[in-house]
Amino acid sequence: MSDSISKQFGPTDRTKHQRIPARGSFEAKGIYEVIDEADVCSVGVVMDGQAFVIPMAHVRVRSKVYFHGSHQSRLMTLLEHGGRICLSFTVIDAMVIARSVVHNSM
Repeated sequence: MSDSISKQFGPTDRTKHQRIPARGSFEAKGIYEVIDEADVCSVGVVMDGQAFVIPMAHVRVRSKVYFHGSHQSRLMTLLEHGGRICLSFTVIDAMVIARSVVHNSM
């Protein structure tokens, strides 16, 4: 993996780990594994002061993520004009069911 790809995942003011930083990683290989394994990508965006989160199909090709959508949609129009989005990928590989609600986890 080239240095340019691994360096792009370093912490920034927007991406630094806030809660239990030792459990997070900026390693490109691990991030790509999550993206590749996730069935759905959630796309977060603010349009006209309203926040939206849209679940979408996606695919990763090298260091780029592509997701499915109409080129005439508000989201794609926003991106075409340089708008910013947030991508979230979720992989659930286990659930912990405990006697106490505070100990349940995914």
